[in-house]
Amino acid sequence: MGSDREESPQHWEWLPCACFLSLPVTFMITYLWAVMTHKVEPNFPYISSTGTHPPESCVFGQLLNISALLLGCLVWVRHELIEDYCCQRDTHKSLPWWNNLSSGFGYTGAIGVSLIGNFQANKFSSIHLLGAFLAFGVGNLYIWME
Repeated sequence: MGSDREESPQHWEWLPCACFLSLPVTFMITYLWAVMTHKVEPNFPYISSTGTHPPESCVFGQLLNISALLLGCLVWVRHELIEDYCCQRDTHKSLPWWNNLSSGFGYTGAIGVSLIGNFQANKFSSIHLLGAFLAFGVGNLYIWME
């Protein structure tokens, strides 16, 4: 017989698509807003430059917070899938440990996305760069481990 997880599926299949779409939509909204208000030139500004001045910075931060939450949920779902896989099959004993480690990297990357959005590059550059390192550097470690 199956476990409780098999009897009550969660239906999280929309989550990867939501994560995939949330970041480009965020960048496009703040880019268009910043260009329309003449705060950046329309010829390929840095993404962080489009979310530097209010009110774009508020929208940029909030939308990246939502993206970070979605990414954190995606990491959690993936963690649970692998944990369930380990419970149902005879896997290598280190797989749960690696699963926990990679999930920690994933959550750290998601926090980095939130830091990028909430600390503007022109005012809090050290925290903004820390967030970029967490999002891109540690986030890449998560992707490689998965």
